[in-house]
Amino acid sequence: MKLRTLAVGAAATGILALTAAPAQADHTKGKKYFDLELTPQAAVDADDPFGAAPEGSVGTGAMYLNHGQERFCLFLDFDLPEDVQIVALHLHEKAPGEQNGGIAIDASDLIVDGGESTTGCMTGDRDSLRGVLSDPDEYYINAHTNEDLTVVRTELGRN
Repeated sequence: MKLRTLAVGAAATGILALTAAPAQADHTKGKKYFDLELTPQAAVDADDPFGAAPEGSVGTGAMYLNHGQERFCLFLDFDLPEDVQIVALHLHEKAPGEQNGGIAIDASDLIVDGGESTTGCMTGDRDSLRGVLSDPDEYYINAHTNEDLTVVRTELGRN
């Protein structure tokens, strides 16, 4: 009887020790949920080829990924100057050694409210989703405006 109690107590202590363990040093690795803030400054910092959206443009919200179900979800609200709206939205994978790269997922179908927000989920390429989860530093999101396709941007590894 004492041996069983000791084993249960040791197991419970081990569970508590596991739950109290410190978080991974890289807080984004393996994450399925990302808080997002898209800004024109991020486009400038990355020397984005489309250029920065008009001053005062910003997008905030969240992205949820489930690579097993191939689900890519974006919930963003944009605060934009008058007559500016979001017309295209993409998840990009950076080219090797570069800050910019090709489109991994075109999420433009999620744009609603006349280009002032995005909402919902869509099917996403499993390899791209797995790539975001394993190495978010290699991905970014661009939201293009109706002003010459200029962008607000966020780097996923920095969120």
